[in-house]
Amino acid sequence: MWHLIGIDKDGARHHWNEAKTKEEAEILLEKAVPALNKARSNYISELIEAKDEHENIQRLPKEQRPLYYDYLGWKMQGFYIDHFILEYKEGY
Repeated sequence: MWHLIGIDKDGARHHWNEAKTKEEAEILLEKAVPALNKARSNYISELIEAKDEHENIQRLPKEQRPLYYDYLGWKMQGFYIDHFILEYKEGY
């Protein structure tokens, strides 16, 4: 099975989709960036605000940083994916 994986700049991986054949997977890969950009366009101001907040929080000493804030939620959902790759794995 072919898997479409989104990779953040820090190396975090997000399983995006899967396909039975390489041809199907390549079509998914072609559509991934436009689909991500479309999703981002609905939340652009929130994403920018969260990124700014993240940069400010990173300046704090580690013991003063909150455990969770908006940027982390957007990041976990894959909104900060940098690029996509295809991987083949037997089974799931």
